[in-house]
Amino acid sequence: MSVSRDPFHDHPESRTLVGRPEHSGLREFEYWPLDAAMAEHGFAPGWRRADEERDATRIAALSGHEGPLRVFACGSLMRDLSMRFDAVRVATAPHHVCHFCPFDEGTRAQPGLMAALDAADPGDPGCTELAFRIPETIVEEESRILWRREMLAEACRPVFIDVDTARGGLRVLAFLAEAKAALVRRDIPIAQQAETIAVACGLLGSIASYLSALVDHLKDLGLNDPTAFARLDRVRALQDAKAAD
Repeated sequence: MSVSRDPFHDHPESRTLVGRPEHSGLREFEYWPLDAAMAEHGFAPGWRRADEERDATRIAALSGHEGPLRVFACGSLMRDLSMRFDAVRVATAPHHVCHFCPFDEGTRAQPGLMAALDAADPGDPGCTELAFRIPETIVEEESRILWRREMLAEACRPVFIDVDTARGGLRVLAFLAEAKAALVRRDIPIAQQAETIAVACGLLGSIASYLSALVDHLKDLGLNDPTAFARLDRVRALQDAKAAD
């Protein structure tokens, strides 16, 4: 089924800034190249969820849900969505923040950090990102694609949270960092995060470049994320200092 309504009706400025699902390499991908790469970087064969386990979490999370499904996108999910949608809105999660806490990049010798939504600490400003709506008729198909991406390993858990938009509150699906997961470290101070990001290079390249691209995308969308902006400033200052040595 095609999505007939204009997905960018509420935010036409985001039309050229959100990747087309049909162009995403994450809609359909094979696990074996990733398994081989992870093995080469020192990860055990059981680093990711089995298909049956992953789909069981999807069924449990969506149990009782009816109608369209709204998904809160944090990090690279905004740029390369991979799922079809029929509406997008700017949304603020006042009790959550986009932290760098999962160790799902890099190597065992030099692990990296990736962005994930997490519960906000006291004083955190909350998180303003994008919320996408999947039409009811394609929720089953698109949620499977979403789960293959976001629930690949045991670093995240699916939950429904409340967000604010210019047109009122929404209940949205979000993927939060799983505090109990071995791949997640929520206790790393900001200064240490910056030191790690400044030098880490994982399967997808430089983590600093990933953060820089994320910040650029937020700015292009007109979104203010003080936490991400301040983290990038720290990383660049460290890189500049090292280059000056």
